[in-house]
Amino acid sequence: MLSRSIERGRPEAWSSVGGAAAARGRWQELSAGDAVVVELGNGRSVRGVVDALVEDASVLWVELDGGKGRRLFHWEDGVAIRPLS
Repeated sequence: MLSRSIERGRPEAWSSVGGAAAARGRWQELSAGDAVVVELGNGRSVRGVVDALVEDASVLWVELDGGKGRRLFHWEDGVAIRPLS
């Protein structure tokens, strides 16, 4: 059974049941100060630095590069956030 994630345009890796929870698990590996890439799910991506995250990693604040401001992301927003290698 597929979850609502496909309807929201989430990356295919998140499309099965439990996928969003798995994504949140990956966010738990991030820390404030980590350089990241935010994949917005519409073919665009932006880079930034994790500014803060809540204890369960369901919400992250990312300071976007290029003076684009600070943005809040929730793990159900349909974005992938991964460390910059």
